[in-house]
Amino acid sequence: MLRRRMLLLLSAVAVWAGSLLVPLASPAAQDDGLPAGLSMQADVAFDGTFKYGEWLPVWVDLENSGPDRDVEVQVRLTGSGGTTTFATPVSLPTGSRKRVPIYVLPNNFSHQLQIDLLSEGKLLAGRTVPVSPRVNVTYLAGLVTPQRGALHLMLGASLPGQNRVLDLVSVSLDELPERAEALRSFDALVFNDVDTSSLTPGQAAALETWVQQGGRLVIGGGAGARRTAAGLPASLLPIVPRSEVELDSVAGLAGLAEGEAIRVPGPFLAATGDLGAGQTLAAEGDLPLVRERLVGTGSVDWVALDLTTSPFDAWSGTTTFWERLLAPGAAYPPWMAQDMSARQMQAGSMTYALSNLPALDLPSVQGLALLLAVYILVVGPVNYLVLRWRKRLQLAWLTIPVLTLLFSAGAFGLGYAMRGSDVILNKISVLGLQADGNASMLSYVGLFSPSQRSYEIQVPGSHLLSPLNPDYNPWGPGGLPTSGEMVFVQGPAGAVRGVAVNQWSMQALMVEGSWPAFGQVDGDLVLEGQSLAGRVRNDTGYTLRDAVLILGNEFVRLGDLAPRQEAAVKMAVGDLTAQPFGSPVSYRLFEDALNRPGPNGVPREVQLKQTLLDSLFQQGGKFGSSPVVSRNAGALQGLYFLGWLTEAPPEIQVEGRAPTEQAISLVYTPLAYDLPHEGTVSLPAGLISGTLLEAPLDGGFCGPPGTTAIYIGRGQAVFEFRAPLADELEIEQLNLTLRSDGGWWQSPAMAVYDWSAGDWAEMGEMTLGTVALADAGHLVSDDGRIHIRMTSEGGGGNCTYIDLGLEGTRR
Repeated sequence: MLRRRMLLLLSAVAVWAGSLLVPLASPAAQDDGLPAGLSMQADVAFDGTFKYGEWLPVWVDLENSGPDRDVEVQVRLTGSGGTTTFATPVSLPTGSRKRVPIYVLPNNFSHQLQIDLLSEGKLLAGRTVPVSPRVNVTYLAGLVTPQRGALHLMLGASLPGQNRVLDLVSVSLDELPERAEALRSFDALVFNDVDTSSLTPGQAAALETWVQQGGRLVIGGGAGARRTAAGLPASLLPIVPRSEVELDSVAGLAGLAEGEAIRVPGPFLAATGDLGAGQTLAAEGDLPLVRERLVGTGSVDWVALDLTTSPFDAWSGTTTFWERLLAPGAAYPPWMAQDMSARQMQAGSMTYALSNLPALDLPSVQGLALLLAVYILVVGPVNYLVLRWRKRLQLAWLTIPVLTLLFSAGAFGLGYAMRGSDVILNKISVLGLQADGNASMLSYVGLFSPSQRSYEIQVPGSHLLSPLNPDYNPWGPGGLPTSGEMVFVQGPAGAVRGVAVNQWSMQALMVEGSWPAFGQVDGDLVLEGQSLAGRVRNDTGYTLRDAVLILGNEFVRLGDLAPRQEAAVKMAVGDLTAQPFGSPVSYRLFEDALNRPGPNGVPREVQLKQTLLDSLFQQGGKFGSSPVVSRNAGALQGLYFLGWLTEAPPEIQVEGRAPTEQAISLVYTPLAYDLPHEGTVSLPAGLISGTLLEAPLDGGFCGPPGTTAIYIGRGQAVFEFRAPLADELEIEQLNLTLRSDGGWWQSPAMAVYDWSAGDWAEMGEMTLGTVALADAGHLVSDDGRIHIRMTSEGGGGNCTYIDLGLEGTRR
């Protein structure tokens, strides 16, 4: 009997324990009563890690051994501003097995996502996957490697800028998306000892686009170098690996770790091969150990050694090495909110631009005053005089309400006539030209409705659609909430269901994708002395109107460029350091129209263009805050081409209506420019791009975007400038310029790093203006780095701007 009772007790305990374990089971293993033959598994990419307002891929594996089915995968996000659903339709024939991506914009507070499978509106199954949000100021590095090894030492790296914390996420090759938008949570990706030949063309293209748009790719070498490079686009490779060699020493790496010696014994297996474009940052003899290639506004760093093993696992300089490699461009932009993505900030600035429609104009004050005056005159004196003349003053109780109703009806009719009865689509697109001939597309779409109703929108092509709301709300989907509930359908053809618009109001959407085979704008430009000369050619199939070239705060107009048309360029560079104290380019381009408006005010087109440029690119600073690649010049201040189209992608169809369209597109691309191939090279101050390596203890960024500026209350700031043509240019003089945005200024102590002596050369306190540093060869490292330190022991001051120019001779 006792034994029987013990067995019953153990059985009860087992049942109780099982009940506790059930909720802890993997969501993907739940059984939701799926129809026979149908199975569903769900997983989220990057361990669910995403930054606020950025796209996150969710992978759904579906298998059907039963009858043919058409299903839809949905992720429903509810926030304070409404509900947003991202959906992907899937066709499942008998015997099919499919892996389906669905891209979502989680709420900032999300810690799990509910993925549902529906058929004909009926819920078939649900899965829950965990997600992990990161604040945008986080420096997020993805590790694409079978093992971390020494890569975990990256966590100790201190990056420039305030509150910048580095975080690591493991990423497998099969979860890399085929859309660059889904990689934007990452600041850097590290590929090491992984076979990239399995990458699909879509994954490789997305990776290339991500780098071109500002990402940093680090490629490890060693024994797995050829496998690692096998599937990567050739345009990303600073070196094409061909073989491996054993080295007894890799002392050349010490230059990237402040001279920290490598005491780890060899041999070391290093990859070698054919040199591609780029610049060698460290070498052992003639063999490059670290080589960097700038691609668009991003960069690729090649390291000849395996990043997970020796010497990185036992070298005291490993952390400093990673700081040196990641620091350029790593400082978080001071004008960016730390909890908002760039796409959210840009979207918030599109409110005025989208509402720039004649139908949305408010009546003029003069018109309203005239209408009110006529109403008062008719209801008052005229009504009284007429009734007195007819001797019917007692009818005033009837005539006044009738006249009021008539004027109300007239005002309503006038307003309706002004607003119109057409559904209007306003499309504003920003097209960034890419090296492969495609154009990245970021489109803002406003749907204006004369009546209160709900619409369904069809968007042909594979695009990412999301709501757009000018009021940032961190508790809504992706920080961009919408009223009511809208379903954003992804796939070969996109759609939006449930677009609810109030009468005479607008509902806004955001479309992200690409314009295939758009073409390119090419330039053959050389910086000679104080001017930029050459030609620009339009190799797109479209006429680009009001084209301009912009360098810093200088610009030159090219006019309209028809397809295959060239324009000669002669552009004075001038003093680029004066820019922060003058009007920005986005204003000066339209200065005449803005300062001298016509009888109807500033033309709508001018208002729209100026708003678009100022909000998306200028933001009060130098145009284009990232350096651009020059064929023989390395990283210099970016040269940008801008042009306008009178059409805007994508094609949008409104079910049951033929809307009137208003459309405009801004086309832009960075252009390369060369330095003289022989003789004297003179670069004005402000042309060489600088980056902050070390922020002061008390102080931080200041000044407009794109400027090299700092406020120092206490502590020190270290800036790095990269001189071009490091191995071809004999630098004879550096021109250091200091400016301040205020009348009262207390100079910090200045120092320039002497690479020959291995120590700082003190300059003391400087006055505002330019100081020439002659015989400056020892102030420039072998790979072109120039370090300038500013130190303050306390006290007041203003925002200090620092710019660097140089003079030298080609060897």
